[in-house]
Amino acid sequence: MEILSGILYGLSIFLSYYLVSIEVHQYYSCKRLIKIMLERKRNITIFLLIKIAMFSLFYINELLFFISEVLADFILLIFLRPLKYKKTRRNIILFTTSLIVNILFLFAFDYFNVIHIYYLFSVIFVFLSDILSIFITLPLEQIIRIHYINKAKNKLKKLPSLIIIGITGSFGKTTLKSYLYDFLSVKYLVLSSKENINTLMGVTKMINDNLTPNHQILVVELGIDEVNGFDKFKRLLSLDYAFITGIGPMHLATFKNEENILKAKLKIKNLLKEGGKLFVNADQEILKDKAKYSFSKEKLSNIKILSNLSLQFDYEGDRYISEAFSPFSLPYFDAVLLIGKYLSYTKIELKRGIENIQKVKRRFFLYRIKDTIFIDDTYNNSSLGLLKSLQFIKLLGRRRAIIFTRLIELGKDKEKIYDSLLSSLNDIFVIFVEKSYLSDRIASPHIFVSSIQEGIDYALKEEFDMVMITSKGDDIYLH
Repeated sequence: MEILSGILYGLSIFLSYYLVSIEVHQYYSCKRLIKIMLERKRNITIFLLIKIAMFSLFYINELLFFISEVLADFILLIFLRPLKYKKTRRNIILFTTSLIVNILFLFAFDYFNVIHIYYLFSVIFVFLSDILSIFITLPLEQIIRIHYINKAKNKLKKLPSLIIIGITGSFGKTTLKSYLYDFLSVKYLVLSSKENINTLMGVTKMINDNLTPNHQILVVELGIDEVNGFDKFKRLLSLDYAFITGIGPMHLATFKNEENILKAKLKIKNLLKEGGKLFVNADQEILKDKAKYSFSKEKLSNIKILSNLSLQFDYEGDRYISEAFSPFSLPYFDAVLLIGKYLSYTKIELKRGIENIQKVKRRFFLYRIKDTIFIDDTYNNSSLGLLKSLQFIKLLGRRRAIIFTRLIELGKDKEKIYDSLLSSLNDIFVIFVEKSYLSDRIASPHIFVSSIQEGIDYALKEEFDMVMITSKGDDIYLH
């Protein structure tokens, strides 16, 4: 019996590991962790009802009760599929605190001779242990955060001539950041945050670890998921230039609607220095006229895709060529050229800057296998971005396909957003990696595969002209 109870506690440790791993992937947010659990309330409720039904076994045969509990917890863990755990200082402290709280629960129930109650509701107690650990460690984390934020702030104060550019938006932040970094690097020593690092502490760590007195420009991506999300960045940053790439139905699980998203994103202007400039994407009606300065694809003319898959366009009488482009990033070329003008780029430097812009991996990244052009758009989980991509690939190739997994954080508008995609999938063969609301209602030709790689193999076998791979399916998000 002691062996079985030990196994049960071991399984609860793995469950704690699972919950902490979710919290890590949800930006260490207790609120987002609870939302994840509520999203899965149906399955977890069924699981708890099964365990309660098994409680009767305790009065019939204690051994059968423990065996059934072990099997039930094991099945739950298989169903939950824990994420990879990142071994950072904070994660280790959080996980350790959670285990200590869970042990205290275990001892308390054992002391009062009701240990079977603990095992019956172990899921609830492990969840409570993780929630409590977040609040227990919060004072220590706040002290550590303040220390590192002040360290980064003091570093920035010693560089008064450093130009700081901040980027926000529902989509396209990382793409524009990459474009700006490549464009500005032909003339200046530039530092930008890696990949999609966009939290306060992520930016803080990057400044502390990588910013040097030699850097002339700092480009940062700023991500928020609540209306007053930019307030925390005031403690660290004062921007010379700010960009809003676009507004779309992302993070609706926390923002609720696009009006709140717009209201939140416009607050980036509160981070501007005196005389700082905010640029908004004027191609979006929702952003048009929301700021004095703007950027737009309408300033580009004679747009062509060359045989080598490069983009050619004219801008104010001059011709530019770039290997990097996507249906929704065309206005970003105007954005970087505008910054170039404010930073006194010559025409030659402007052309060199555009030519220096590299393709961004997983963001409409074009490559060819045999005679099939693949577009890796797996980082794009914006429904608006996906619609534009679908419109674009219809202009290229006769036989088109899309490998689709899912969109994320659509909130209560999930069905409405998926319905808007149905008409855009006409004449496009859909390869589904998992079943969804969309796959249950689609009329277009489609099949189901078990992985993105299997979808790629199928597309090559069928010799499609163009295949777009969209949406990531290997992370846990609010969806």
